[in-house]
Amino acid sequence: MRARGSWKCQSRNVTLAHGCCVCGKPPTDALEVPGVLVCRLCAAALGRLLENANDAVLAVLWRRASPPIGDTRRGCLPVTAPEAARAHYDLGCGYIEQGLDVDAIRELAAVLSPIAPSSMAAAAFSRIFLSPEARPEALSDLILAFRPMLTGS
Repeated sequence: MRARGSWKCQSRNVTLAHGCCVCGKPPTDALEVPGVLVCRLCAAALGRLLENANDAVLAVLWRRASPPIGDTRRGCLPVTAPEAARAHYDLGCGYIEQGLDVDAIRELAAVLSPIAPSSMAAAAFSRIFLSPEARPEALSDLILAFRPMLTGS
């Protein structure tokens, strides 16, 4: 049974009760993403998790990605200036077009940095979790599996 006033994003299996889908707290600085409420701090934590995850974890987030043989992790530079977020976003979109899904997720995850403009972070979050490539349950599965790491509890 859901709490009074809560709602559920049916397509993404994320239940919200007036709070961030990761930590549950009412966010003061939230990303504007359709159907999902996530605070900037939790989005940044998700980004760091995805940037450092092995390729097999990233491959299961999207429908067409197949788990690679071995870990071909290529580190991407962190977003150190707001202008760098656009470069990471564009590179991630380019990787999507080339079918390099794991690299795309990693580049888009870098844009979830709190240094990146909110609009860019929201666009990257949407590309990772709400795009046609994403499995509908990817966000909720990731939150359930890694909530203690994401929230520090």
